[in-house]
Amino acid sequence: MEIRLGTVKNTQTGISVDLGDELTPEQHQTFLDAIREIHELEASRRLFEIVFLNKNDFVDTFNRDVKELISSSWTLAGDRKKYYKHHLNFNRLFLNYLSSIRTFIDHNKAHINRKFGSCSSEANEFEKITNYYFDKFFSYRFFDQLRNYAQHSGLPLQSFNLSTQRTKDGGYLASSEITFDPRELLKTYSKWSAVVKADLEKKEDPFPLAPLLEEMTNVLFGFMQAVDGINAKNVCKAAKFIKDNTNHLRADNADICIFSNIQDNADGTLKNFERLTIPLDIVDDLDVSGCT
Repeated sequence: MEIRLGTVKNTQTGISVDLGDELTPEQHQTFLDAIREIHELEASRRLFEIVFLNKNDFVDTFNRDVKELISSSWTLAGDRKKYYKHHLNFNRLFLNYLSSIRTFIDHNKAHINRKFGSCSSEANEFEKITNYYFDKFFSYRFFDQLRNYAQHSGLPLQSFNLSTQRTKDGGYLASSEITFDPRELLKTYSKWSAVVKADLEKKEDPFPLAPLLEEMTNVLFGFMQAVDGINAKNVCKAAKFIKDNTNHLRADNADICIFSNIQDNADGTLKNFERLTIPLDIVDDLDVSGCT
């Protein structure tokens, strides 16, 4: 089967197809492996972005809706229907956030095990990373198990507090806070890990969510950086191969593609083909200067 590396260009007169260089089966497979490597990197980054989109949706919605509650009443007792509506929405968005964290971590674990082997040094390194963050950061281990709590025992956010304070000019300053009651969490769920159970038992008073979100943000950036380090050698090699073997085809308004299933009309003109677009937009953002 004929396989070619060429371009699809947008011109003033329409689409122009140049089938370009013929690829050997070995070259074709190397391209496919390199493209898969880049797409896997992109998939991990998209999941990483989803975590923060969900976090931002939750924080922005909470800040917006709390203002609405404050403007309508100084106390939550003023409009219970409105309170229940917002309580439901806060939990919906927070559950999305917790689930996306688990998805991001589980995806990377499965990818590394599948790619390198479950007993490989890379898989062992991933386990060290997850153990490090679990052991060092309460937010990581608490959020990890709060998702399990939500699946089996109840909504992760039980209540939030609104308070007002009289200002010097005679007005009022309102504030809001989501907290977790450690006694209630221990009472309603018996499957906390020994470490998280001990964490909760040490807390005498309700503790706030906001600092945990901030800490978890730093954890996730560190986690992503560590995972990128595990994949760096293969990603770099793939990106360098793609750049080295496509630079001669670079042109404005052109996609560089691999063409297969090429069919001609009886007069020799091109009838049909399938194409795989090479993700140069991602490749070009990667530094390959140190690749070998």
